[in-house]
Amino acid sequence: MWHSPVLIVIEVVTILLTITVASALATEIFGVQPARKDYIDFWKKNLKTLFPERERSLKEVFNENKKELAIFFVVIFVLLVLGALIEVYLI
Repeated sequence: MWHSPVLIVIEVVTILLTITVASALATEIFGVQPARKDYIDFWKKNLKTLFPERERSLKEVFNENKKELAIFFVVIFVLLVLGALIEVYLI
């Protein structure tokens, strides 16, 4: 039964890593700094629209962060494979 906590840790790390990367990219795309005042001002301005206004394009942000995104995808892939191997061979 030692594998259950390991799988839970893998899932938690995956979720936290994904949240962190998504937050960092959203900060760059929408130009909102991680401060309460910036968040409140952003949502006051964009609350009535379905899609908020972007300060920078997605393509521009992704091109600037190619290395970070590659590392992110490799780490996520390794975590998924590790979890799958543990589930297949040890359960």
